[in-house]
Amino acid sequence: PLLTTSTYYYTAGYDTLNHCESSKIPVLAAIYPIPSSPLIGTVAACGPGIVTINGTVNPPAQIIQWSSDSEGNNVIGEGLSVSTDINSDTYIWGRAIDTVHGCQSSIDSALIIVHPSVPPPIVINPKACGTSDFVLRAFKSSSKHLIRWYYSETTTTEFHIGDSLYIPMIDSTETYWISEWNDSTG
Repeated sequence: PLLTTSTYYYTAGYDTLNHCESSKIPVLAAIYPIPSSPLIGTVAACGPGIVTINGTVNPPAQIIQWSSDSEGNNVIGEGLSVSTDINSDTYIWGRAIDTVHGCQSSIDSALIIVHPSVPPPIVINPKACGTSDFVLRAFKSSSKHLIRWYYSETTTTEFHIGDSLYIPMIDSTETYWISEWNDSTG
């Protein structure tokens, strides 16, 4: 019969020669729900490289099985995220997996868009003898880009945005870091 819910059946051993039957034991024909597809979406990257894609699942699923093909045959990872090396726009596919019962959802895709890399800005290192004011200038590859100024190479928050930076009365060497930022793509 076609089952839509879990159903118990009972079975027993039977000796046809002596007409004896064992005690009955239950057998569960288990029907578990199919998980819904994972929630994954478009990811944007600035230039080629390692990209991390995140997703979420709803119960009964616990993880996403990620693959590089639409059939799910080339598995590249399992979990709620996966990192992969990308060179150009591409799709990554994922399906939600119920690891307890082995049920899986249909496969869904995430588009990874690779924006062109932004080249580093060009700078001219000024020099002075003795205490001096400085105007540091950076030249960017596009008028649509921004120059961001940082106090250190590891700082993630800029202290100034602009093509030039005025520094009054410096009497020792100071180093600043800059990056060129495409405000449209990051």
